[in-house]
Amino acid sequence: MLRRYSQSIQDNIPYTAFEKIKREAQKITLEIFSSSRMQDVDTGAYDSPQSVYVDLIMKGDAVKLGAVAKRLNMVACSVAPSLCQLLGCGFLKEQNVIILLTILIDQLSKFFEKPTAKSTEELAWIIFDDYRFLSVEDLVKFFDQCKRKHFVNEYQHIGSRGVNADYLLDWLGKYVEMRDRTVRSAVMEFRGNSITYQTELSDYDRAKLEEIGKIRARKQLQNGVLLKLKGEHDRSEKEKPLGQRLVEFIACEQLWFECNYCTYTLAERLDLAKSRVRKLTEKWKSDFTRYLSPVEGWKPNEHGERELTADSFVKKCDVNGTCKIKRVPALTENHYVDTQIRSFLRKEKKEIQSIQALAIFHQGLKVYVKENRIVNGKELYRLIDPDAEFIGFCGTEGAIKKMSSILRDRLCVSYQVYLPKRIANNKSPLSKHDYMRKRAHQWVVQNCISRTKVKTTQNVQP
Repeated sequence: MLRRYSQSIQDNIPYTAFEKIKREAQKITLEIFSSSRMQDVDTGAYDSPQSVYVDLIMKGDAVKLGAVAKRLNMVACSVAPSLCQLLGCGFLKEQNVIILLTILIDQLSKFFEKPTAKSTEELAWIIFDDYRFLSVEDLVKFFDQCKRKHFVNEYQHIGSRGVNADYLLDWLGKYVEMRDRTVRSAVMEFRGNSITYQTELSDYDRAKLEEIGKIRARKQLQNGVLLKLKGEHDRSEKEKPLGQRLVEFIACEQLWFECNYCTYTLAERLDLAKSRVRKLTEKWKSDFTRYLSPVEGWKPNEHGERELTADSFVKKCDVNGTCKIKRVPALTENHYVDTQIRSFLRKEKKEIQSIQALAIFHQGLKVYVKENRIVNGKELYRLIDPDAEFIGFCGTEGAIKKMSSILRDRLCVSYQVYLPKRIANNKSPLSKHDYMRKRAHQWVVQNCISRTKVKTTQNVQP
């Protein structure tokens, strides 16, 4: 009976804290059903505990609901199926939940002998939208605690204002906070006192769990070192002058991916990059002089005096309505050039980041097929990767697609080797996307673009 509607939240791993808490919740349910106030309820006729509680709410049986709430604790409520899960399995519909909430709110108002608010249904929808992770048990427990004034503070006067939306939502927020603290405390207690792998698990399972723990620990340590190295690398990059960052980007990224310069050495590409940067800088300076050069004029400054300046003055007001005149310095040539460099880097980096390793392999192999006039997929496969087995391609297009996928998968494997080595050398590694993109391009340059039909002996693996 307890498993029908809570199966989706059960943990398949036995003897965890969650399983221990669920067993305690089952004991509480049995105690509730065997209590004196529940003796006239035929619990065996219901499919689940939630069916019993929903029926009691619909009948408005406050006495029996009080008996349920008295024995329920917040930990037991937390492992019961939520309203969202009950909706998902078809046990409840949204309108049913609204009716339940409306009945509970009306009961609370009547308990304090106050008229029911006209906006009860609207309030029920708000509670449902914001707190659908709560269970039916949570609702029973919460409204019972509201009757006992567990959450009322000194500024909330039910006698004069009744049970309004402001009070109820405030109490519900306090209930959820208290519930979360209680559950966390219970989980820690069960973890500390109840898990005994030696008696409950086989030697094989225990060894497996210990190995998983070691792998996770290594992964966490690696991630911590990785974040530290990446942070140091980012800080060192930001400390470089903008002009130097632009030169390095053009040499190591832009020219690297241009076919005309992909075979150049780094020193040659740096010289070309410096030449490009000079041309770009001259163009930006020319644009500034032609269109944006500031013009001096007589203007009232922040002190109310007339001043011959190219600066601008704007009126700014704070939240209190106090306004002041602020000076905005005129745009300088250096500032404009720096702005253009940042914009150029942002735009070009985004464009390069969009390049995928699979597309690089595909395009490179197409070039190789065209240059070498290959018409057979088998010939292409053996020329590019002679040590691999032929899988039976017929045409070149199918061979290109399959080979691109194989080469990409090899890069994924090689990254798992590259990453720990880079971290062990205390150097910031490339991201997986950047690594695959650069290595794919390197492989294409060495095997497809610069390689002719005669030179097929050397083969660089990705």
